[in-house]
Amino acid sequence: MRPLPELITDPVYEKPVHLTTYQKFWLKRIHDKRDLPFVRLLTIVHLAILPVSILLFTPVFGKWWWPVAIVYFYFSQFYFKGSFGLMLHCLCHRKFFRKDKFFNRYLFWVICPLFGHLGDSYHVHHMGMPDVVMIYDAGHLRSRAEFARLRLRGKDGDL
Repeated sequence: MRPLPELITDPVYEKPVHLTTYQKFWLKRIHDKRDLPFVRLLTIVHLAILPVSILLFTPVFGKWWWPVAIVYFYFSQFYFKGSFGLMLHCLCHRKFFRKDKFFNRYLFWVICPLFGHLGDSYHVHHMGMPDVVMIYDAGHLRSRAEFARLRLRGKDGDL
């Protein structure tokens, strides 16, 4: 078994000694205090990734379009992708905002496409596939046809 790297860059919740005004504002709105690092990540995404992605669809950059696109691609697909993937995984298991259904949907339908996920595609893949894949990997299915049949009917065969 490989040892874990010394430096883990994923957002981790550590109870702050003193809450800032920014943290207090968001703690009133988010469902789980462990999601506070995701608020910081989403703030950075909204300040850096979202505006550049919108501007890439305009003629603003002119001949600098390709260099800007390469920098955008690096940050959206390499630098933030791991942290965003962890956030997306956690948000599939619990809602992010307390009462606001709009902003919960906004994350999946506006922000996720910036990182290569279409709407609820990650949610469907993550929440729907694991049972069947685990059964198949454990060797309980006799053939690929049985795997396909199970997938088409649903994991219990009742769909």
